[in-house]
Amino acid sequence: MNRLKFLFAAFVVAVLTLGVYSCAKDNDRIPTQKDTTLQWRSTMPEISTINGMLNFGSYQDFESTLDLLKSQEQDTLILKSAYLELGVNLDEDDEITENLTDYPVCRLFEDNHVGYLSQRRYEENLINEDLNAGGDTWAIIEDPYFKTLVNTYNTVKIGSRIFKYFDNGGVAIILNNNWELYDSLKTTTYETLVSQQDLFVTNWDKKNWTSIYTFTQDNKIDGEKEFDLEFEDEEDVQEHPACKLDTNRINIVHLDDGTMRLELLGHGPNNASWSFSNKIETYEGNPVIVPCDGSGRICVTIPVDFWPFICVGCKHYECPNSETCALALGRINRELIRTINGQTWRIQASLWLNRGEIGCSNSYRRRRFGIWVPASNDGVRTDVRGTYYRTNDCLVTFGSASKSLGKGTYPTSISATFNDIPEIGVNGGLTSGHTVNVKGTWFGFGITVPRLEL
Repeated sequence: MNRLKFLFAAFVVAVLTLGVYSCAKDNDRIPTQKDTTLQWRSTMPEISTINGMLNFGSYQDFESTLDLLKSQEQDTLILKSAYLELGVNLDEDDEITENLTDYPVCRLFEDNHVGYLSQRRYEENLINEDLNAGGDTWAIIEDPYFKTLVNTYNTVKIGSRIFKYFDNGGVAIILNNNWELYDSLKTTTYETLVSQQDLFVTNWDKKNWTSIYTFTQDNKIDGEKEFDLEFEDEEDVQEHPACKLDTNRINIVHLDDGTMRLELLGHGPNNASWSFSNKIETYEGNPVIVPCDGSGRICVTIPVDFWPFICVGCKHYECPNSETCALALGRINRELIRTINGQTWRIQASLWLNRGEIGCSNSYRRRRFGIWVPASNDGVRTDVRGTYYRTNDCLVTFGSASKSLGKGTYPTSISATFNDIPEIGVNGGLTSGHTVNVKGTWFGFGITVPRLEL
């Protein structure tokens, strides 16, 4: 126990020491008038707005915009320049008594698209309304850069396809600019989706996207493919009581909540029976969402009522959380309220592993006039480090990232992230540090977890 206390104390001292140095260094970078012309105006792909959502020419444009927002929001010079455009000078010590935004680059990007309300802006407005009214809401927005590019229905148009994202990791991709189909699905739940013509039901990891996209050798999307869910039933029916189904029609989608979605494509929302080589349970329906653990073989049987014969098709499956290489996803939130040198401050912190990204975030505000508001401080820092699995090859990798801002900091949150590949799982633990400097005194805390799980 004494050894653990010593190690934690050493960690906090190291974080504070790095924070003082890094924040002082960042504070030396004063933005010039030239910096107020944000780089995204000249480097962003051409993006339009259609039916209340952003319209990207290609998937490459979508991903590059996401990366650009993230990198520029993490750059101190650009961050200060963005706030100057919003009328806030971070190098002045004047305190702000109204919450504006934690992500000025994202806000300016959104303002540049008339008629568009992002999911990030929608959530930020609700948070700020509550804070400015004296509320005590949790103030960290998850996935702010992604939420900048999707509207309040979590949809975005990319090429000829409309993407609708779901909280459980599922994705519905509507093909061929089918706006009528989109209108019928934009408020539906993932559990009720049934694949049909011009609809591809999948998830975030892109593993089964080869049916609708071509990929480069480094696993980047290169272009759209034609996709057709129509099948010639006669090819599957044999002239005997049992016929074999094409296994390509058995679509398996793994979801973030530890379940998997099973569907026989082209069969419609009719009854089907799903059985497993390593389980007793049998599930009826098409599609079905079932618990996913271990690996084995799954078989679907179509009853005589819907076919001239009983047809059976089987396919191997392997869950991401199998023992060979554990996949861990999730987020841990912590909060600290403390009075420092006569001022009451609150730090809200998160440590997360989510869709190929490990990261942490600080939200920090001062209590004034009975509400939590942005206020001048002498520096903030957040950092994350640890070892983790890359689940596609099960190699253990170390990663780290940090973010620091200096005196006069106005933004009410900062984040630090590092990325690897679409699937990563924790091995050996992650650690994050979260600190704020008020009148020369650093305070804060760390989060240490051996494993993150939903």
